[in-house]
Amino acid sequence: MPQINTRLNYIAYDIPCLPPVGEMLSAELSLLGFEGFEENENGLIAFVPENELPNEAAYLAVLSHYGLVDTEISKIAIAQRNWNADWETSFQPVAIDDKIYVRAPFHSAKNGFKYDLCIQPKMTFGTGHHTTKLMLLQMLDMDLNGKIVFDYGCGTGILAVLAEKLGAEDILAIDSDDWASKNVPENIALNGCRNISFAQGNLSLSFGEQYDIVLANINKNILLASMRQMSKILVANGQLLMSGFYENDLGDIRESAKSAGLIYQNHKTENEWVAALFIKE
Repeated sequence: MPQINTRLNYIAYDIPCLPPVGEMLSAELSLLGFEGFEENENGLIAFVPENELPNEAAYLAVLSHYGLVDTEISKIAIAQRNWNADWETSFQPVAIDDKIYVRAPFHSAKNGFKYDLCIQPKMTFGTGHHTTKLMLLQMLDMDLNGKIVFDYGCGTGILAVLAEKLGAEDILAIDSDDWASKNVPENIALNGCRNISFAQGNLSLSFGEQYDIVLANINKNILLASMRQMSKILVANGQLLMSGFYENDLGDIRESAKSAGLIYQNHKTENEWVAALFIKE
């Protein structure tokens, strides 16, 4: 998801919902053009550029899926402001199972955690929330020592950073969004990483290479469309770790993976989100 553009006016959608629903909504609305999200006591506030309002039919379909109706959602015009500065001020560190501490550079490191991840937040996923947490937890159970890793749709680069801290020898992180070209190198430097390369683009950047591990925290449709190519770039017995989909979508993911020569291993869930691990035959 792109960072907020400070030169635009936005419409704030104040959506009443419970926290788990808010997490899922933010992921789906980001695919419709919403560029920023804030949680409040009422539920979720979603921001969309005033000149790029979402497709109405798709927007209403997302609301209906969660039992929400547009008439209960207030919309307020928001003038230009420094959105990223506001987000950074409100960003809070994330503690994951007393093993991983995700913080911004303006927060101090905390004792008692094995892995300290310093991530500059840019109004985006990839800061230890949502499916990122599940991916990080799954990675802790994997052997990355000396491995060649491909991080597909890397966002902030947080998974690549943990991969290096877990011993990966070489990591290629890619993302198609412009903001990543600035944010990922920034986070590589903040964590003192030396084994991560970043490239802006799509899955074609992986052509001709072979990887021990592919990390893909994107969404169901892209995962399904990319399954055969992700399998193709894996070495024999290589591992594919995926997230960005719901528990009731796991069947479709497993079926697609099986047809691409990938064997299901296990998965973790939280608030209906899933991170699933597969191995190449």
